[in-house]
Order: sequence, then structure tokens, then C-alpha cells
Amino acid sequence: MWTEPNREAEEEIAAAEMRGLPPVEIRSRAIKAKTFRIDPDQPIYRIAELFHVEQDIKQQVLSYRYVHQGAWNDPCENPIARFSWLQNIVNDYCAVCWSRTALSQDNHWRDFSHGEPAVRLESTPRLLLERLMHLEDPFMNLRHFIGGVRYAPIAAIEAWLSYIERDYTAVMDTQGIKIAQSFMLLKADLQDEQEVRVVCTSLKNSGETWWIDHVRAENGRVKLPFNWRGALKSLVLGPTVDSALEQSLKTLLAQAGISCPVTRTSLLT
Repeated sequence: MWTEPNREAEEEIAAAEMRGLPPVEIRSRAIKAKTFRIDPDQPIYRIAELFHVEQDIKQQVLSYRYVHQGAWNDPCENPIARFSWLQNIVNDYCAVCWSRTALSQDNHWRDFSHGEPAVRLESTPRLLLERLMHLEDPFMNLRHFIGGVRYAPIAAIEAWLSYIERDYTAVMDTQGIKIAQSFMLLKADLQDEQEVRVVCTSLKNSGETWWIDHVRAENGRVKLPFNWRGALKSLVLGPTVDSALEQSLKTLLAQAGISCPVTRTSLLT
């Protein structure tokens, strides 16, 4: 109902694996298979607090948050967690939010900066997944997803949940796509955000160790290894980023080898 696996792309992955193609070839096909309702090369945007962006760049990580009703103060987040038989699976999923829109209005900075100096990042789904799907991770093509969020009335979401009670296959498949896409469904009154959600799962129930060896959780954030070099198409300084913070950020970008246009919003503080 709300999920749409890319069967053609999944078949391309399976064929590539059977032919013994190298991981880089698997990854290129996985990016296509795990990108939903948005072109992999479409620009996407995110306003984030400057402190957290700088910390991520210094640590060479991208920070996620576990998806639950309290994460973004939305009772409709992670709706299938209501099913006890799914909780051990869905509670392992984390996400980071981007948007199709350029987030250039005053209310965008106000809503997403949380009263702190902030910056707007521009990237694409492909640039993100290329850096999140690590070639040494044996489950890279099962762990990561990105997709445009679907918006629906609460009544429609409740009807879908009732359907799941009758047919568990509505959210279960061998690739984890249906569960991942359940995190890309939000209530209709949020549709102005035009959110694009990057979703990841630890797959810790599979017995593999890559996640344990490379990912850490700190202060409610899940930090995945991420090479920021080449990941950004542009960076815009928010209205409360002063000249000292600007210079500090530019120094950090240079030290990290990050080269992208850095401009300042025309909005006043």
C-alpha cells in the first residue's frame, strides 16, 4: 500500500552478485535500488545547528537519530512500533532528515536551527549513499535507504496499520525495504516540509559485526562513518552565524579538504 520496492534494481543487484562483480559495482546498483520517490542526483537540503555539523566533520561521521515518537515530537513517527512482534526490528532504525525545498525562508531557519547558529547544507541522495555504503560493509546494500516522504491523513495511516494486523507481509520483505519505507510516511499536515529521509538499520540481529566495529552512539545520536570530502554542493551560513564562527568553520572545511561554495543568507537576524 505505502511501499514500493524497486524490483528491477533489486534484480540487477542479485545478478551482479552472482557474476561476482566488485563491491563498487554492487554499490552503484544498490544506490538505485534503495532510493525511492526522488532522483538520486536531485539536490536536497538540510538546516542543522553549526555545532553539530562541525562535530560531524571533525569526527568524519554523519549523525542520525533513532526514529521514535519522541525524536521529533510527532506521535505518528515509527507507527509500526505499536506491533510488539516488530519492535526488536524497527527500534534499530535511525534517520536523518533533509528536504527537497531549498529551506531559504525565515521560518525554515527559525524552525530547524532551534535558536542556535545554523547552516544549510546541500547534497544529493547519490552523494550521501556513496559515502554511507562502505565497500567493506558486507551488508551495505541492505542497511541504507533514502526516499521522499509520503504524506497521508492520520485516518489513512490508521487504516494501513489495521491492514498490517491482517497481513504482516505488508511490511516484511527480504531486503527490509517495506520497513524502511514505513519511516518515510508522515501525517499530511507536515507536507510543506517536503522531507527526504535517509534511513539506516544496524542489522544487529543478523550477527554481523561491522556496525559494532564502526558505529557509535553518543548523546542520543548515532554516528556513522562518513567522508565529508565531496559530499556537499554548497553551504549557506544562517543569519546568526557571526564573522568569528564563519572563519572558524571555513578553517575547518579547509583542514578537512571540503571544497564547496560558502555563502551567507540574505535574511536578517
